[in-house]
Amino acid sequence: MLPGLKSNVNALFLDRDGVVNELVKQNGLYRSPRTAEEFRLIPGLVQFVRGLKNAGYLPVIVSNQPEIARGLVTRETVDSFHGRIEAEADIHHFYVCYHDNDTGCDCRKPKPGLIFQAAADLNIDLHNSVLVGDREKDMMAAQSAGVQAFLWGNHSVQGYENFNDFRELAGTIVSLATFNAKTEILGVNLYSDSLSSAVAAVVQFAKHKVGKPNRCISATGAHGLVVSRSQPYFHQLLNSFCLNLPDGMPAVWLGKLKGARKMQRCYGPVFFELVMRYSASTGIKHFLCGGKDGVADELRRVCELKFSNVNCVGTFSPPFRQMSQQEFESLGNRITLSNADIVWIGLSTPKQEFFAATLAPYVTSRFIVTVGAAFDFHTGRVKQAPKVVQTLGMEWLFRLLMEPRRLWKRYFTIVPLFIYYNLIELLNGQFFVTKTEEDYSA
Repeated sequence: MLPGLKSNVNALFLDRDGVVNELVKQNGLYRSPRTAEEFRLIPGLVQFVRGLKNAGYLPVIVSNQPEIARGLVTRETVDSFHGRIEAEADIHHFYVCYHDNDTGCDCRKPKPGLIFQAAADLNIDLHNSVLVGDREKDMMAAQSAGVQAFLWGNHSVQGYENFNDFRELAGTIVSLATFNAKTEILGVNLYSDSLSSAVAAVVQFAKHKVGKPNRCISATGAHGLVVSRSQPYFHQLLNSFCLNLPDGMPAVWLGKLKGARKMQRCYGPVFFELVMRYSASTGIKHFLCGGKDGVADELRRVCELKFSNVNCVGTFSPPFRQMSQQEFESLGNRITLSNADIVWIGLSTPKQEFFAATLAPYVTSRFIVTVGAAFDFHTGRVKQAPKVVQTLGMEWLFRLLMEPRRLWKRYFTIVPLFIYYNLIELLNGQFFVTKTEEDYSA
């Protein structure tokens, strides 16, 4: 590691030509600049880099410059370009491959050699770093290095949406931190930031098709947390999800006790409504999966009339039995053909989480989100507790009074166990200790 650098740095890797500086058009084709007169930074780049530096990212140039080997530009000229980038954009780290295409070196993109070298020198945390490039070779290098990639400009690369606005790109990159804001409650990693940040991140990522497909999100309350204690596989499943939203106030209170001061309740029905509202004009497509026969279709109409979202492209009501692998595959094909970006699952816990995980390999949507009773609440089949009751963390009691026959056994088991498990952790000195999966499967 180079001296003067802190450990675990999050990097903003930038391809140079076409991302940092403008390309030069010659005879209908675009090439790298070769003279000082041709070299110009792309408008907005300086502000973009400054904003990401303020968000904690270290800018690093990773660039192929084969024209030096071809004799089309000198090393001194390229170095002078980098001097201007350093002076004007405040970027101080440059990793460059000067070889031609056919040399077979390990540093030339699409190989990840430049990224790995920078990571070793600068102690970069690749998992939490990003790369912005304008060609397929940039995306491939990022993928090989385990870095989240963003496509800039007008080139088409399968699986990536183009960004042409630095402000929008900066907002999307900063949203990445949302998926790392977590605190542990009963061994399950719960999302520990605001509801609005979670909504914005999901909408941004779905809109631009950022990140891996099929990422699962669960709205998880005391019920799911208690079940995870008695079912190690379910515990592991929840921690494999990209986000577990705190669905109830008790989990939020515990998170705040553990230091997660920004943690807010992300109630499944509210999260669903906000994503529907904020994505209405974005073109993001939704698929509704859950409820009894006709519930998903009715929810689709609610989305159109109440949330002004006409982008629900399909519905499905699962049977009241275990679905076969062939049925999941058939449903996955149907969802894929609909081009849905977000699949919503409205079942009970833990059935909905197992359903989402089983469905995930068969679809290419950005997110699969489990939201429990949201389908029944929004279609008016089940009455929601008043907000004051929700704020007091007593929604379980309201629901019990509304549906005593169905829910008495659940709540007379879940509530005492939730309190008991947390008290045991507190008395044993484990309340503030992060545990491993082995602790729960032993």
